[in-house]
Amino acid sequence: MNQDGRVILVAGFTGSGKSAWVIQRCHRATRLLVWDSDQEWSKRGLLEPVYTIDELKQRLVEDIRRPGRLRLGYAGPIKLTLAARPPAAAKVVPLFPVFCRLAWTWIRSAPGKTVVVEELADVTTTGKAPDEWGQIVRKSRKHGADVYGLAQRPAEIDKTIVSNAAEIHTGFLAFPDDRIYIAKCLGVDVRDVEALKPLDFLHRNLRTQQLTRGRVQFR
Repeated sequence: MNQDGRVILVAGFTGSGKSAWVIQRCHRATRLLVWDSDQEWSKRGLLEPVYTIDELKQRLVEDIRRPGRLRLGYAGPIKLTLAARPPAAAKVVPLFPVFCRLAWTWIRSAPGKTVVVEELADVTTTGKAPDEWGQIVRKSRKHGADVYGLAQRPAEIDKTIVSNAAEIHTGFLAFPDDRIYIAKCLGVDVRDVEALKPLDFLHRNLRTQQLTRGRVQFR
C-alpha cells in the first residue's frame, strides 16, 4: 500500500502501434498479468501463456503464497460453453469476469503489479464497467498497481476507465466517432487526432495535464 498506481487508457486502430507502446512501457515489469485475448504477447515470447482459467488461478495462488518474478498471460478462450441436456440450451459463460476476480485478488496481495487488458471492446460495453473490471479500475491505484486498458474503438468501451484514468494515450483512429470521443478525453481539438498517422501518438498525463506528441520507435 506504499506505492501509487495508475490507470492508463490506450486507444488506437489496428497497426497504430498501441500494443507496441504498452509492450515497451512494460518490458521491465517483473510482476505482469495480461489478458492476452489475441495472443499478441504470447506469440512474441514476452510472457508465459496459460490457456485455462484453472491454470491461471493455480499460478496466481502460487505467486501470492511465494512471490517472485511473474510475467503471465491468459491466452485462452474468452467464453466457455457449458453443455446442457435437452431441452435446456447450452450456457455460455464469459471468462473475463473470472479473470478480473483473480487479478483483483492478486493485485491486493502486494504492491508493484502491472495488469494489461487487450481489446476492451470484446469484454466491456459503453456505460459503467462490469463489476469485476470496475473494482480493478476504481481501486487498483491505492494498491500500487498499474492497469492498462487497450481499445481499437474507444467510443465502444466502458466509461469507468475513462473517468479513472491517470493517463490517456491515443494513436491513429480510423472512425470519426472515435476521433471526436478521444479528442474530448484528451482535451484537444479533433483536428489534432485526425492528423495522426500510424505510429504517431498523443499522450495526456491527467495528473500534470502535460500533453506529449510522439511516434512509436521500434527497438
